[in-house]
Parts: sequence; C-alpha cells; structure tokens
Amino acid sequence: MSIWTDDAVFKPSPKLELVGRKALEEWRTTANAARRKSNGPPRRHWNSSLIITPTPEGAKGRNYWLLMDVSGKEPRILASGIHDDRFVKTANGWRIKARIDYNDPGE
Repeated sequence: MSIWTDDAVFKPSPKLELVGRKALEEWRTTANAARRKSNGPPRRHWNSSLIITPTPEGAKGRNYWLLMDVSGKEPRILASGIHDDRFVKTANGWRIKARIDYNDPGE
C-alpha cells in the first residue's frame, strides 16, 4: 500500500470510489479474503505500454492492464482495461495520488 498517498483516490469501477489509504487497505483486505473464501484462482496483474507525462502537480500516467488466472498450464485473461494515474512527489518518493480504471467491455 506504500505506493499510494495517504489521501489517494482509487476508482476501480464506475460504481466504486475509494478515498484514502485506509479505505484502500480495508477494500483490499476484504476483496482478498472473499477470493480466498471462494477458492478463486491464483491471479496475476500485467501492465504494459506505460506513458508518463510531466504535469505542474507531478505527473500523469496511462497504461493497459490485464488480470490473468494463472492456475493452469496456460494463463487465461479474466479482465482488461486502462489505468489513468496521477502521481505526486512526496518526501518518500513518487506516489499515486489518483487512479481511475476503465474496464474493457464484457466485464
């Protein structure tokens, strides 16, 4: 969770917006527990084509992402989309201030 600012905003879907690192930690803990309880497959995120552009506040970034099921011989794509990020430089280095996910259709 150290990649986020304390007041970060994460919008993983049009219906969900999380504000603050504490809310992100709680959401992540709950989501991981639910996946383990349902015996969901092991998953891996893959990001590509990252573009970072300077802004007056820090930087903005955009990249494609895939979420894959890696339980079988061949990985299987579960979901895909785009991350739009806003970065700021803090005393502890660069952190994500905001992330909006745009999921590809079919999810």
